[in-house]
Formats: sequence, structure tokens, C-alpha cells
Amino acid sequence: MEDIIAEQAAILSEIIIAKSKNDPPWMTAGPSEVGGANASSKGARGNTVLRMAATEPTFRKKSAPPPEGLKAAAKEGPKRIYEPEMDSEELPSFRRKAMPPPPGVVPEPTKGPGQRPAQHPGGGSAFHSLEARERDDLQRFVKLAIEIYEGLEVVGITMDLEKYVRVQKGIDKEKFMLHASPNRASTGLRYVRVMKGIVEWIESFDPVPKDDKLPPLERLRLVEYIELLVQKGVGYNTPQTLLFAIDYFSKAFGFDTTGKEWNRAKRLAVKYKKSKPGLASRAPLFGKATLAALEMIVLDDFSSVPQRIAAGKLRLCCQASIRYDDLVHTPLKSLEWVRRRGGTKVVGVRAKTAQGKNKARPWVASLMAVSPDRDSWLAVLVDMVLVVHGMCWMEDDHFGKETTRDGEGFTRLPARLETDVFMAKEALKAFKSSGGDPGMTDQELDLLRWHGGKATLTTLMQHLELDPKMIRLAGDWSAKEAPCQILILGKHSSWC
Repeated sequence: MEDIIAEQAAILSEIIIAKSKNDPPWMTAGPSEVGGANASSKGARGNTVLRMAATEPTFRKKSAPPPEGLKAAAKEGPKRIYEPEMDSEELPSFRRKAMPPPPGVVPEPTKGPGQRPAQHPGGGSAFHSLEARERDDLQRFVKLAIEIYEGLEVVGITMDLEKYVRVQKGIDKEKFMLHASPNRASTGLRYVRVMKGIVEWIESFDPVPKDDKLPPLERLRLVEYIELLVQKGVGYNTPQTLLFAIDYFSKAFGFDTTGKEWNRAKRLAVKYKKSKPGLASRAPLFGKATLAALEMIVLDDFSSVPQRIAAGKLRLCCQASIRYDDLVHTPLKSLEWVRRRGGTKVVGVRAKTAQGKNKARPWVASLMAVSPDRDSWLAVLVDMVLVVHGMCWMEDDHFGKETTRDGEGFTRLPARLETDVFMAKEALKAFKSSGGDPGMTDQELDLLRWHGGKATLTTLMQHLELDPKMIRLAGDWSAKEAPCQILILGKHSSWC
């Protein structure tokens, strides 16, 4: 019997070694701090949750020093005047992955044909990803865009797309998607919503003009429709959004928008937008007190985990000068700790988004907090997000999970902006009710928006209401004819 027990113990040891080869190199086994200091380190299925220590991170070995010629020219980073405690827990060193077990010792897992990947509580899967969400939104866009296309045909507008997508049975949806799909499905859905209004309005007129020489925009009676919108008192940006939608579909479907009708419609839309009384209602800027409050919420073991993560993600967006969309499209596997040349101390984290508004963009964030004693906020945030993702963190194509309806847990779906904004507001309100200073009044907390950090050059230009064309050129970082473009990154506190 003892021989059998020893043999089984050896097999279990080999399985544990094989299972740990996919663990992140910057994690170590230990008790989880998520939910409090006494939280269990066991996952939903009994698996040990790997975590990252919440204090100063270090590398195991020093990196190669810079070349001699560059050493004098190199600038020293910002120095702290405090000394860390000697007995504080340190972040794990960077170390190589363990060697896999010899072939034949542990059988490789196999997956039968058509078998779905296992779904773990708190983790994601191929069926709960940003890619699946985007694919579903794109299918809805195609369905609505085809209705817009057929409505324009009824009005009598001739479009070049007809010869590519029209078949005997109707419209080839695959070809239609190839020619008409936008870069982001959310943008396309916004355009079809405003286009649906003008198409339904023009279809209500009978009969349809039979003059083949009538320009497309005159068939749509665009100027009359914008006049109607202005008289109804719609949002000040709605007429201009309609023009953006018409411009997009004119290129996707292939019809002409040039002429006096377009110029007059554009003039009406711009004039109506500028008629809004007072300056534009921008989101309030975040001061140092707000950033400090977000850091304290992240480090508060007595706050709920959804609120701590939402506050941490808002703080990270300010620190890295990125949009929420950039953060949520950053897979956990793309995160890397950063150190200075010749040193071992971790000073920040860098990553590259999987998808952005136009393309994937790299970003970097410093570990530095408003106060030196809270420099562990980013390490604690990454630890909590990793625990929420569970065992599928390597397969997930996003950062963070959606909060449940009760605000106490998470679903398998990717995080959403509206739920994170709500949780961040609730966290700051609870922080204020407990005697803290969030740096905002109650009214400002109710109006809080995610992009209130205003940490980038382009968002500051928007806040100052500069020429939109200037803002567009400032954001064109990849333009070859403008090599001198400068992206201003840094802590938001430097703007306060």
C-alpha cells in the first residue's frame, strides 16, 4: 500500500509542475489579498490563485548597463526622499519559466472534435470575449445597414455598391460586410441610428421624384430634414452626427454628396451646434486629491473588490494617459514590468492594446502615486484583476470583467464603461461619506465622467475648444509628413 501511495504522490507532483508552466513569470504562489487580508488563496475550483506582492517590485538580476557614450547624457529618473522599510514584503523577482516535464511523464491534454473549452468561474472564454462582442455588434450593424441601403434604393439613389453585392436572391451579406463594415461596430451602429430617421422620413413622402438627374442629397431633402431637427430642438450635436453618417455611407455605398445642398446643410449643422448657450459642458478635471482618493480606495481592504478595481482602472487611465477603450482592449498577457537600465527596481508597467479606435497603441504607466507610501496601488490593482480573470487569464483578450447587477461580483463578460463608471462613482461617494476627501463636490461626483483626467494633449485641446482640424492633425501620430508630432505623457498631477 505504501508503494502505491508513493507512486500516486509522484504522479501528482508531476501534474502540478506541468500545470505551473503557464503561470505568469511575475507571479508567485501565496495568499490572495483580494477582498481582505484574510481572504482565502483558493480559487473557485480549489486551485491556488497566484498573486503579486503589493509592495516594492524588484528584478532578480541587474540589467546590462547603458553604453559608455550614453551614460553621461542619460537623465536620472525622479528620486524619492523616503527609504522603504527593510522588513516589508517585496515583489517577486523576474525569473524564467520552469522546464516542462520530460515527454511521456505527463500526458498532454486532448480536446475532442467540437468540444467547448472549459469555462471557469470568474474567467473568460472564447465565447465571452471582446472579439465575440464585436462580432455580434457587427452582425447587427450589417442587418441595419442593409435596411438603410434598400431604403436609399427606394428613394431612387443610384449607388456603385449595387454591382458588387446584388445577386438574384437579394444582397450578398458577406460581400456587403466586406465593403460597408466600419473599423468599429459601435461607430457603425451610431451612424445607422441617425440615418434611419432621415430614410423613414423621406419614405413618408409620396410619390418619389422620377427625375434621374436629381442629386442624391436633394432626393433626401437633407436641408429640409436638418431644419426639422433644429425646430424640434434635438441635441446640439445631432445634425452634425447625421452629416458624419451620410459622409460615411456615401463612401461605403458609392453615391455623390458634393454640391450646394451639402454645403448649406453643413452650415446649418455647425451654426446650430454653436448656438448652445455658454461653453461646452466638459467633464471636471481630476485634481491631486481625486487621484489620491482613488489610490486609497484601491488599497482599502474593507472596500468591495468591484469598487476597488473600478477606482484602480480610472487611476490607471489617468496615469497612462489612455482612454477606457484602450485599457479594456489590453490583454493581461501583454503586460510587462519595466525597469531602468542597470537596475533591478521595477518602476512601471507597459503594454500594447490589442485594438484601438484606429489601431493598436502601446502605453506605459509609472508605479508612482501622489504620495510615496501608496506606490503599491498598481501592483495591488493588477493582482486583483488577475484573480478576477481566474485560470483563463492567458486566453482572455481584455482587461477586467463586467460587474454583476448587485455590484458584489463579476460575470464572465468583458468589462463595460457604464458599469465601471457607476462603480467608480459609488466608490468615491462611499469614500467621502467615511470622512475622506475625493476632491469633488456631490454634484461633481454625480457628473463624473471617465475621461475627466484630461491627461493628453488632444483632450486638453478639446477642453480649450480649439479648431477641430488642428486637434485631428495633432492626433495623427503615424503621419509621415508630420514627424515632429509630440505625445505628451505623464502624471495628471503635473497638469494640476
